[in-house]
Order: sequence, then C-alpha cells, then structure tokens
Amino acid sequence: MEGYWASAEAIERQRFDRWLRTVRAIVDQEPRQKGRAGRRESQPFRAAVREAITLTPGWPKPRATLALDLAFHATARQPPSLWRLPKHYLDLLGAASAPTADPRPVLYSDDQQVKLLFATLRRRDKPGESGRIDIKARTRASAIADMQLAGELIEPDADLEGDTRWVEADPEDDIDQHDENRHLPQDLAERFQFHDKARYQAMLLGSNDRLVRDVFFHAARWLLTGVDSAASRLQRLGPARSVAVEGLLNNIVELNAQQRDLLWSTIRVELPPLPLQTGDGATFALAIRRAFRGFIQQRPDLQPLIVPLRVTVLVVPPKRRAADVKDLDNILTNVLTIMEDEIKPHPEPWHLAPRVVRPDGDTDDVSRPENRDLPRRLNVSGTWAYQVLELHRQPADTDQGALILVPGLGWNRMSVWSEAERFVEQRLADR
Repeated sequence: MEGYWASAEAIERQRFDRWLRTVRAIVDQEPRQKGRAGRRESQPFRAAVREAITLTPGWPKPRATLALDLAFHATARQPPSLWRLPKHYLDLLGAASAPTADPRPVLYSDDQQVKLLFATLRRRDKPGESGRIDIKARTRASAIADMQLAGELIEPDADLEGDTRWVEADPEDDIDQHDENRHLPQDLAERFQFHDKARYQAMLLGSNDRLVRDVFFHAARWLLTGVDSAASRLQRLGPARSVAVEGLLNNIVELNAQQRDLLWSTIRVELPPLPLQTGDGATFALAIRRAFRGFIQQRPDLQPLIVPLRVTVLVVPPKRRAADVKDLDNILTNVLTIMEDEIKPHPEPWHLAPRVVRPDGDTDDVSRPENRDLPRRLNVSGTWAYQVLELHRQPADTDQGALILVPGLGWNRMSVWSEAERFVEQRLADR
C-alpha cells in the first residue's frame, strides 16, 4: 500500500484533495481599516466568508492552525496602509467582538491560530473597477504538504514564475528615447546608472526570495513544526534501531539545522526580540528604528531603493508568552510602519528614472515632478506584499525568541506556500 501512496496517481489525488479543502472567497467590498466604514461593512464580509466556508469540504475548522492569504484590491485615492488592513480583517474572521446576529467565529477561534499570513494590496484605477478582497485559507498542514512536495519535484536551478536571479543589462535600453539636443554621454550615463542599479537591486532581492523559497520547499515541515517525516519513521523503530539508523537519524537532524542556518544567511534585518510585557512598546519601537538605520548603513547598495518590496517576516515565538503581551499583528504593524519610514520604498519607482526630454521641451509623464512626489500625495507604499511565517522553536533559541525581516522583490505577489501550490499543480499537469 505504501508503494501506491508514492505513485503519481496518489500524489495527484492528495494534491487535488488539498485544493478542494481550501477556502476561497471573493468579497466585493472596498478594503477598509478599523473605523466607522469598516464596522458598517463587517457583517456582509463575515457572511460572504461564512458562505464560502460552508461550500468547502471539511470546514469549518475552528481549532486548526492555518495559512491565510489576503489580497486587497482598492479603488480609493487614499487606501489604508497595507499593514493596517490585515489587522481589521483578522479580527472579523474570528469571533464577533460586538453584538451581532451570528457571533460565532467565522474562520478560527483565535487569530493566533494563523501561523502563516500573506497580504498584498493593489490599486485599481481603471474606470468601472470596484474594490475587492480575496481570501484563501487552508490548514498549515496542507500548505506544508505542498511546499514539501514542491521540494521533491523541483529540479536544480529550475526557474519559477517571477524568478529574477539573472537580470542582464541591455546596453541599448532607452537609446531611442534620447533627445539629440541633450549631451549624449551625460544622458546615457544617467540612464544606465539608474537602470543598472534597478537591475542589480532586483537581482539581489530576487535571489533573497529564491533562497527563502528553496529552504521552505525542502524543510517546511521541520522549520514550522519541528517534525521531520523521515526522522519520525526512524524514531518509531524504537529499540530495534541499529547504529547505522542512529547515524542516519543524526544526519537528518543536522541537515535540518543547516536549513535554519540558510534562512539566517539571507540579507536580513535582525529586529529586537518580541516584548514580553506591557510597557516595553516605546523601547521596542526605538530598537526597531535603530535596527533599520543600521541596515541602511550596512547596505548602501539598496539606497535609494528603486524597486518594490515584498517583505518576509520570520518569527521565533518567545518561550513563554505572557497574557498581557500585545498580539503579533499589532507588533507587525509597528515594525512595518517604521520600516516604511526609514527605508522609504517608492510605490512606483519607475517615476524616479532620469527625465526624458522631448524635442518640444516637454517631459514624459512618468518623470513629471508631481509623479515623483507620489508618496506625499497618496497613502501608498513601495512595499507591495508581506508574508509572516512562525517558526518552531529550537533548543538553541533564546527565551525571548527572534524577529527577522527579509527584504525581497515586490514583483512577486504570492506567498511561498501559494508558489508551491502553483508549482506542484503545473508540474503534475506536465507529467
């Protein structure tokens, strides 16, 4: 029977079963943060998600640990900040905090059950478009299964959609836009300097993303739960284990530890440990600001940042979480707000490109001064997406845990577990 479960047919059946047991909801609402408008639209939102849950086999799962993807599509001229939106909707997906016709939890009993969280915000500004919220929820075990399977199916140096490891400069870029009335060498120098730096930053941050993705594709179960399937099978042998088996078991443990080390080898910002008691907030915020300023000094090649960001936050929880500690989503809001203030990623970095002066003396729309000041006019961000992964504590971890921020490339608007799901689906379809 074990041979059957390793067959292509069984793998596809299990993948399809995971797909069927994934909650997918599309709510036609303008994304809101907490406030009067958010409260007014909360009941229709909860009802829409509850309906999607009733149509999904095996749900509801009020006690399960979850992976949650939130995609916000906003039409408002000044939409809420990306990191303020998830807080509001995480609250709505739990038990109702105010009197309501149906106070039962929608997706979970406690938002701390969400161990994998992804959020992205897109602006929709075409005529006739309306706001929308896309929700995808699955168990963490399901997300881990896809990541582990992706690690088994992926080939060395395989290129996935959005992979930007190798971005080559084209020496002929934008030559046709040159105005012959300008000094050609100076014009080309400015243009090449900007585009070469953009390509370099894209390659650097894309490689960072790839390293995070590959580590989770190969060791998601151990990193997130502390369990390794092969090691578990060997441990079940009990007294019958031979010296050779013990050696193999030790090798597996060592290899898994190396995967954590690989995660820690990324270009990263090591943030202060999570605060363990109320009253540490101001000290914690100051330490976060110092960490980002130190990162800026260490990485001048990422300043100014002229490509969008996708941020990965790795959380090692504290050994003992006090009852009065602030929720992790509040802490993340503070972290990402300070990051935005210090690193200042531009929401549409192509507006920073050198001006293109046409023979009539006008400039291209993308380089007009009013577009260069876009962040001051709109509540928009150069951080297009972020994902949070709570890691399993290891014996060497400090009592306070750890908080690591890994900058990546914002052109990728998918979580690492959704990347795995798509990759597995495509690879099995090609067999």
